[in-house]
Amino acid sequence: MPGEKRMINDDGGLNVEIKCKDVTWFTFKDFSRILNSKQGGWNSISNWREWALLPIIDKEWSGQWTVNSLTAKKLPDVRKENFMFSRHPSKNRIQAAGSEKENGLNIDLFTQFCMDSECGIFDNQTKLIGYEIPLSYGQLRVDLVGVTNEFELNIIELKAADGKDSPLMALVELICYAVQFCRIVRSKNGKFWSELEDEINPIKIKKEMVHLTIAAPEKYWDYRHNDKKIDRICTVKHLDKIVQTVSGVLKQPLKLHCYSLKKEEDKRWVANRIGGCKNV
Repeated sequence: MPGEKRMINDDGGLNVEIKCKDVTWFTFKDFSRILNSKQGGWNSISNWREWALLPIIDKEWSGQWTVNSLTAKKLPDVRKENFMFSRHPSKNRIQAAGSEKENGLNIDLFTQFCMDSECGIFDNQTKLIGYEIPLSYGQLRVDLVGVTNEFELNIIELKAADGKDSPLMALVELICYAVQFCRIVRSKNGKFWSELEDEINPIKIKKEMVHLTIAAPEKYWDYRHNDKKIDRICTVKHLDKIVQTVSGVLKQPLKLHCYSLKKEEDKRWVANRIGGCKNV
């Protein structure tokens, strides 16, 4: 009928509109990955702040999106067991060691800061207990999961030195993991905590606080901040404001951390904190 909105245009193009009351962090992530700037996508170096980060903060959409992410009819499957904490690195992952690609960072950090290592990484001395941890039976996989020196969970998103994703996209991924984590641990018969504690026995995890960490080589942060013309500390504060809103809706204390990674002469990675993020 005339005037009806349809997904397929007369010229064969696609037209998709999702109202705020229906947007979830999961759909936002998926559409953001598909669309380029000519199609209205925001994740490019030129557009990620003005087209996405600042509007999300100014319009306060993040709270509604978080509510939707818990209540929408169509959400990712909730994984109940077999979170693969004890998985050994694959051959392909081992071969990637030493590079500044995500797989290289992943295996380097996992090897250097495993539970058996003398010290952890980041200010909270996180020791790593798993990589590519699945939170659904689909594509929701956390780059690294660790335990801090306060025995709290740390969910870590890595970005490569030449990574195409913005810091906001990294945060969107972390928020999806945080929401999915809450859905998992609040579901019946879920084994996330028990499987995790089996890996770190006899340590008992403190379940109140969850840490969200973005970590990437210095080159990534410089590129995404236009060679230091944009204040990265200001970016972290903006990201943290979104996390505070999400935390309040989830009723789950969250703490955001952002780190620049640097490889020392001995090829070991060190992490330098960016800005100051506070508890929620």
